[in-house]
Amino acid sequence: MFSKPSGNGQTMYFAYGSNLQMKQMAKRCPESRLIGSATLHSYRWQINERGYANVVADSQSSVEGICYLLSDKDEARLDRSEGVHTGAYEKEELHVELVCAPVAFVGRDVEQIVNDGSLDTLCRNAEEQHRWGDNHRRSSSVPVERRSRTILDGPRKQGEFAKALVYLSTSYTRDGPPRDEYIDRMNLGLIDALALGVSRRFVNNTIKPRISIKPKQRPRGKGTIAARSKQPKATQESERRLTRGRRTHPASRVDVIHGDGYDLSYVSGPVSQERMSFEY
Repeated sequence: MFSKPSGNGQTMYFAYGSNLQMKQMAKRCPESRLIGSATLHSYRWQINERGYANVVADSQSSVEGICYLLSDKDEARLDRSEGVHTGAYEKEELHVELVCAPVAFVGRDVEQIVNDGSLDTLCRNAEEQHRWGDNHRRSSSVPVERRSRTILDGPRKQGEFAKALVYLSTSYTRDGPPRDEYIDRMNLGLIDALALGVSRRFVNNTIKPRISIKPKQRPRGKGTIAARSKQPKATQESERRLTRGRRTHPASRVDVIHGDGYDLSYVSGPVSQERMSFEY
């Protein structure tokens, strides 16, 4: 159970799902500030039966994500977004291993980072570093099985342990396929997460396989949620454009204001070419 610490009214929050996408985070929590990347040890990342990300206790696993600093107002907003009042998620205070963001970003308002182009620059630089590492790997004479993870992922810094607010579900813990609209949001969030320090190995080995599962076909008859929301197809086309880049995402940026699965409204706005060109 999460208990609000006494002090300055600010809470560190660990995001591991669609809130990895900073534009969505700026919309949901306009006063939030970026802290850095973090690892939640002894938990496993999953898509649960509701079709959304969750973490469950597992001593053999760990979960990587991004940490933000929330005001009291933002925490209340996030409670609504995450569906705490409906039982979709619960709030826990858990220890994470935190690595602060670069000096130019740590402590800055998320909304400012998104709006002034800093995030696009960060994503572009991360892409260029990845391509350099990829070329270095191909040209290296060292056998593949002996190559250091620093070439594949970049060096993983040792962090400091701190308490963070984590939204998780102990009621919905069965693995399941992701919802259609959630695939888009996760793919966009991964672009930001990789640029901010989440490892490519975790993304490729843990998240990507689980959001690549094709959701079961849902009825689209008159009066259904699917028919009313007119949600876009977020499958292979989304990933193809994310990988190739230089195009506008078919669904634009997705901003869900009132919770994963509770409000399927969208706010249009094309993704910049630099960010859409990021390769996993």
